[in-house]
Amino acid sequence: MAAFVFCLVTLNGIAGDGVIAAGTKNGFYQEDGKWVYYQNGSISNKTWVVKGTVNGDTGWWYIVNGSVKFTDTVAKNENGWWKIKNGKVDFNFNGIGENENGLWVCSGGKVNFNYNGFFKDSTGWFLIQGGKVQKNAKGVYKGTVNGENTWWNVVDGKVLFKDTIAKNQYGWWRIKNGKVDFNCNSIEKNEYGWWYLKGGKVDFNFKGIAKNSNGWWYCSGGKVSFNYNGFAEGTVDGVKGTYYFEGSKLSTKSFVAKYNDKWIFVNKGRVDTSYTGFGQNQYGWWYFENGVLDFSRKGVYKGTVNGNTAWWYVEGDKVMFDKTTIGANSNGEWYCKNGKVDFNYNGDFNFNGETVKIKGGKVVTSVDQQRMQNKAQDYSSDTGYLILLDRDKSKVMVLEGYYGNWSCKYYWDCNCGSPEHFTPSGTFRTTSLHMLYFGPDDEYRCWYATQFYGDVLFHSVLYQGGEDAPNTIIDGRLGVNTSKGCVRLQIENAKWIYYNIPTGTKVVVY
Repeated sequence: MAAFVFCLVTLNGIAGDGVIAAGTKNGFYQEDGKWVYYQNGSISNKTWVVKGTVNGDTGWWYIVNGSVKFTDTVAKNENGWWKIKNGKVDFNFNGIGENENGLWVCSGGKVNFNYNGFFKDSTGWFLIQGGKVQKNAKGVYKGTVNGENTWWNVVDGKVLFKDTIAKNQYGWWRIKNGKVDFNCNSIEKNEYGWWYLKGGKVDFNFKGIAKNSNGWWYCSGGKVSFNYNGFAEGTVDGVKGTYYFEGSKLSTKSFVAKYNDKWIFVNKGRVDTSYTGFGQNQYGWWYFENGVLDFSRKGVYKGTVNGNTAWWYVEGDKVMFDKTTIGANSNGEWYCKNGKVDFNYNGDFNFNGETVKIKGGKVVTSVDQQRMQNKAQDYSSDTGYLILLDRDKSKVMVLEGYYGNWSCKYYWDCNCGSPEHFTPSGTFRTTSLHMLYFGPDDEYRCWYATQFYGDVLFHSVLYQGGEDAPNTIIDGRLGVNTSKGCVRLQIENAKWIYYNIPTGTKVVVY
């Protein structure tokens, strides 16, 4: 009888849920310190997610070439793709999982390939298409973030909650705290520069002036260039005008500049067409009227130069610091020292060969007046009066005295004959012909007429014809030559001659 020896064969390993049947192993076994998955007695060569018990824990496990890989990833089986945590499917996971293929939205541990839109996890909000985070996405996308459905700026697939300007297929947009600000009408920046936005969108057709928190800027093609130095028209703080920009930013300086072939005054960056006063450039200090230089003004003007408010002497609109001279304005003639009226000066001053008297800086006998008075000394008169008429200056002087000792009693503006009706020059005498008035009643009347040559008389300016008294002036111009040859005067002056100048008084016309 044959003897049978029964031997118990012990496999080298610890069974998990494997079943030994006729030498066949299936399921998980721990061998050589790792867990492996058997199928039909052989270690599986799959990379898969399978169900079984590992370390006493029954669940779905991630195997790579048959070995459990205790890692975090997203892996698949016949039922889908799954969030793996420490080698095991985490059915409680709701978030974004990652594997070598990307980032994925998971719900109940399973990748949701139907998910499109924005999704939040602990690190932020992500743009999802087909369940996958769009890591290469950069631009502006519409969707719901933090309960707000609008357009959001995405960088590398993630909503970037910063301020910038970003684009999509519809244009470039102002981004404020991650989302499009459709109320933005301003200049804002991104990594490419500063841009003009209207309704939140960059307007590449814009050329003009716009504002942001840093000031007012000049834009061309919707962009601040930072190298523009020049003028532009537009509205700043509600004031329409022409403005000057330095480095594309509105200047705050006041200065003199040339614009449209004119020299103009820029007042704190704006061309000031109402400005009357002084301004400076590299060529000196200049006097402006209505914001413009015409280089024709000569005289004394008040304003501030080098921080000093005073009366200044100007020639060709320029302050003449290198001159000590006599300058005039509507208030008289003035002694100007180094371009400035010296109100402390009292005395005589030789001006163009004539000596004028000055008191408190003011010429008490003007140059023209002094010249007339000097000229008078060469004439005699049969009466105690002498009258001089300067046609070029439109001035009449009445003097008292005698040959070589005439003194000025009156110095008046007048209106002499026009070029077509020239007042004759020469030496004449007043006649006995005096008329209270004359002239056609339906046109005008001249009052207090005193003849000194033919049809040439001293008389008043023109008054309304037909009136019994001089009430209505119809031509009161003086200081110009527009008469028909007579010498027109203020009615008070004509009246004084009429009543006070004796017949035979010499009249010198030149």
